[in-house]
Amino acid sequence: MIAPTTGPGRRRRWITRTGVFIVLFLAGVALLAPLLASNRPLLVIEPAGLRWPAFSSAPEYQHLRPDHFRNLRSEDEVRMWMPPVPYHPDEIDWEALLAPPSARHWLGTDDQGRDVLARLIHGTQVSLLVGLVPAAIYLPLGIFLGTLAGYRGGRTDLAICRIMEVTECFPQLFLYLTIMAFLGPGLANLLLLFGLLGWTGVARVVRGEMLRLRGRDHVLAAQALGFGPARIMWRHLLPHATAPLLVLVVFRIAGTITAEVGLSFLGFGVQPPTASWGSMLAVGHEYLTVPGCAHLATCPGLAILVAVLGYNLVGEGLRDLADPRMP
Repeated sequence: MIAPTTGPGRRRRWITRTGVFIVLFLAGVALLAPLLASNRPLLVIEPAGLRWPAFSSAPEYQHLRPDHFRNLRSEDEVRMWMPPVPYHPDEIDWEALLAPPSARHWLGTDDQGRDVLARLIHGTQVSLLVGLVPAAIYLPLGIFLGTLAGYRGGRTDLAICRIMEVTECFPQLFLYLTIMAFLGPGLANLLLLFGLLGWTGVARVVRGEMLRLRGRDHVLAAQALGFGPARIMWRHLLPHATAPLLVLVVFRIAGTITAEVGLSFLGFGVQPPTASWGSMLAVGHEYLTVPGCAHLATCPGLAILVAVLGYNLVGEGLRDLADPRMP
């Protein structure tokens, strides 16, 4: 009978599973945000039939508030089911400015009376976009340039390496701030910025794999059989770089989330009224010394911590799988 695995290997697996759970949970919250936090009913039962306002753009139910239907009697003909958090992230409650956590607002409200939990939930959409959309831009660009540099070598390799070095020599945050000052703040410009500047790390990893493998026997055999450079690069060399690229992308997602938070905190990222963790943290920072308002900073801060921790744990697990020789 084989004894169960113990020690560091088992702990690493549990740590990786924890990271995967966090990432999947946040992705689920981002995808289901309109159903988790909204002032539109999920389901309305009327004599004429069923309606699903949460899945429709019709404004007929937007003016209704939870207090309007929670007191409906059994003989009423209309039944409504609201989301778990029955508030839109931009909805202002003038009667609950800077309200502490309560049964009505589970995590309280901000300085404009907006529900903090609703904004946290919708803020996960921004973090998911910031992680995935730039990756769709810098991955193809980095793979193409890295493969070209590593396989062809010579002046091509020298030119691409010089561009990478110039791009990476600037402090990242200051480079982001400088470019955003010219582009202007906004989520679209932020995604474009991260996508166009994130290719250097991908190109460096791919180039290293090309240099390591281009002299291997299977590559020399493919060249002897008359295969063209494009087929050798994309079918015989690039697949070997998949594992390290996956690890890099996961770590890069955590980095872009942190960068978005920093830029939004400074006012160069996502702009109000769009809910983002960075802008929420900026608002909470202004009320840190106000009694009863600590939740404005701690809630988005914890959300950022959990998200970055989850992606880093997944990246650590993937790195262990990609290189079993690591202790």
